[in-house]
Amino acid sequence: MSEDERVVGQKHVEATIAEMMHGREVQSDAPVAWHHDFDRDVWILEVSSRGEKHRWKISGEDLADYATDRSVRRRVDGQLRMYVIPQKT
Repeated sequence: MSEDERVVGQKHVEATIAEMMHGREVQSDAPVAWHHDFDRDVWILEVSSRGEKHRWKISGEDLADYATDRSVRRRVDGQLRMYVIPQKT
């Protein structure tokens, strides 16, 4: 995975998270934080909303393919909806 592919993938994931949160009428407390786990080649994203932090792992390969591969995008979006984006209360 090149650095450019990773950055583009991160930007797309961040835009998707913002769109999903807007759709659920939930606001983020802070920008999305990214941490790299070198041992497992995964990226951990952290979303903060209403004082709660939601963490989720995405593989480096999925992150690089997110912007260009529709099946990866669909799978990742479903996981984000289920595990990361809080429900409206």
